[in-house]
Amino acid sequence: MTMKCERAQTQVMAYLSGALDASSAARLMEHIGQCPTCRAELDCLREVTNTLSGLGVRPMPESAANRVRERLAENRSRPRKPFFSGIGRCALAG
Repeated sequence: MTMKCERAQTQVMAYLSGALDASSAARLMEHIGQCPTCRAELDCLREVTNTLSGLGVRPMPESAANRVRERLAENRSRPRKPFFSGIGRCALAG
């Protein structure tokens, strides 16, 4: 069965972070090998990930961390959409 672009796009970040199992990664790479759109998104996200990883980490002020925790608690009951869906197309357009 051929993977659809929507499914592939939901797995790209997991692939880049090493969180996909070998079987899922193989199916994703098979799709990426046949789909220029998803391959471009993977390439773009890989570049973004590499750039961000080179920035280093600074500790978050406690007040900001508390605000994040409060917002997370407020948003737990809301339906979720995949955050990274389409981000590669946005990065390529900009």
